[in-house]
Amino acid sequence: MQAEIPVSPPRLLTRRTQPAPSNKGSRLHKLLGLQPPPEVRSNLHDTMFVVPRSSVDPVYERAMAPTPDPGCSGTMGMGMSRGLLPRLLEMITTPKSRKGKSRVVYEYADGELLPLDGEEGELIDDEACFLEVGDSGGIDILSLLPPELALHIFLELDYQSVVACLGVSHAWRRLAADDTVWRALFYRQSGWTVNVPRRRAQLLPPPARSALLSSLTAARRPSSSSSSSGPSSLNWPDLFRQRHSIANKWKVGKARPSKLAGHLDSVYCLELDTASDTIVTGSRDRTIKVWSVRTGELKETLAAHEGSVLCLKVELRPDGTGFMCSGSSDRTVRVWERSPATGWVVKAVLTGHAGGVLDLRIDDRWIVSCSKDTLIRVWDRHTLELHCVLRGHDGPVNAVGLQAGQVVSASGDGTMILWDIETGNRVRTFTGHDKGLACVEFKGDTIISGSNDRKIKVWSASTGECILTLPGHELLVRALAYDAASGRLVSASYDRTIKVWDLSDAREGGSKLVREFKNLHDSHIFDVKFDATKIVSTSHDQKILVLDFAYDVDGLLFI
Repeated sequence: MQAEIPVSPPRLLTRRTQPAPSNKGSRLHKLLGLQPPPEVRSNLHDTMFVVPRSSVDPVYERAMAPTPDPGCSGTMGMGMSRGLLPRLLEMITTPKSRKGKSRVVYEYADGELLPLDGEEGELIDDEACFLEVGDSGGIDILSLLPPELALHIFLELDYQSVVACLGVSHAWRRLAADDTVWRALFYRQSGWTVNVPRRRAQLLPPPARSALLSSLTAARRPSSSSSSSGPSSLNWPDLFRQRHSIANKWKVGKARPSKLAGHLDSVYCLELDTASDTIVTGSRDRTIKVWSVRTGELKETLAAHEGSVLCLKVELRPDGTGFMCSGSSDRTVRVWERSPATGWVVKAVLTGHAGGVLDLRIDDRWIVSCSKDTLIRVWDRHTLELHCVLRGHDGPVNAVGLQAGQVVSASGDGTMILWDIETGNRVRTFTGHDKGLACVEFKGDTIISGSNDRKIKVWSASTGECILTLPGHELLVRALAYDAASGRLVSASYDRTIKVWDLSDAREGGSKLVREFKNLHDSHIFDVKFDATKIVSTSHDQKILVLDFAYDVDGLLFI
């Protein structure tokens, strides 16, 4: 016999007319660490159904994007209308004979609420879907559905609707609190990811079924002797709460600053890998230093070059191995490999540039470097043989971007050039800045450039069109970091400011300066990187600045 989800027996409700009640905090919301959002009631005649106001928090406005959680399974797709649940409720709970449009409120006769089973305590006091006693047309549609289908309906809801449903009944709370629902909500947020190796001991393979459905299946087959042993899965409601807290701190600029000291001269470049608990920095003191993200501890110092370390790129793997390239004013590119037993060791030294190596990029196939000598050199990563030399600039090439077999180069001559690596041919030239370019980012079809004209420009790689111009910095824009998934851009300048921009609507000509951090360095800023929890920058003042937005949670969980 198929097990049914228990539904609490109805209690006596009284009917009265009153103004809309004020928003009260609820114990269940507080347990989740979330503030109950303002609510509006949908016009479902006399039936009161909570419909959260979507404009309360922009973080959740994209919660219904049609991107399914890869860990979720089922035959029902993600295309179900977000308004399906209210419409179903209206159809089932509104008698045909009801014509009036007066608004009424139903409440318990004794003014008390039913307790819940478990540590949550009392039911939340936000109004939900209460039916008048004697209304023969009012039933709970979810209790009539198979649990799998009911859960899929909840998978279609946005965050605010799920929170509202937690307070409707025991059965609804069980569905709304299911890990599968919160995992789906988590992955619908743009740019939200979990550092799986950090919690490998706690992660099971992505479950094909939710805890709710698994428990129901077990109840239907009590004779089964098979049992699942192993670590418990992640607590997705708690992960959502922590990640939401971090997102709010980004909005208001609530970060805890700290500085790492150890270099003896200007720090020109850095790499940030929170998943591996690592910051790597290169300096004019000719060393590369490796730091712990979590503690700020200096883990390793490498005697790297015979000149200043001007640029570096690092790949770190969960097994402790790694790959790194560093470029220097000594005109060389050094190729490093790491193993847990030996640490970082130099595998090869690439030569050929006639000037300092100002920037470089790596991917699975190529190593690309650019130089004061106006040239871009491309090496095969696996054989370390020179593939081609790209010529076309009239000034030093200060920065390069690499993606999908194409290179974009930014030069002091004021132009950018997009190249095809296989053929070595120029694809197109970008012009528009008034002075030389200092930095570039290349992600998807988006190229972003920073210049000595104090402006940032956003371009389409496929058309060459300048989409946006972002003024605001008072001196040269020295460094850019861009995350295409979230649309977040961070820029750093010689004016000692770090700016955070929202470019999620850049294709429609929209942009927004979200936050600005001023004078946290004592001199010019040379490089900046960020991830979900931190902004890290380096400066002429010899310090590494860490702005931590996850100081009260485990920041290594999110990347």
